[in-house]
Amino acid sequence: MDQFKLFGQRVRVVRKAARLTQEEVAEKAGIAPNFLGYIERGKKRPSLEVTFALAKVLNVSVETFFRFDQVETDERALRKKINALVEKSDLHQLQLTYRFLKYALQP
Repeated sequence: MDQFKLFGQRVRVVRKAARLTQEEVAEKAGIAPNFLGYIERGKKRPSLEVTFALAKVLNVSVETFFRFDQVETDERALRKKINALVEKSDLHQLQLTYRFLKYALQP
């Protein structure tokens, strides 16, 4: 996948995790909402200044936008990876994981 699309996907994931709209982030970053939409779709390339502004607004390091983990598409492989992580977890980590999953998966 194109690195600009991956970058844009990371921006979108971080923005949504922060529970902010494109309009809110764009306003705080000093850019147009449609420009942020183009960035998130990988259609436009942000300047270094815009990249730093987005990181500041979203309260993350700039590096966060460049962590392009491979997206797993095989359900069985993904379940296996999740199970492996859970099996290594201590009680506190399991409690946090349960709360996160409950929050993320409940309608």
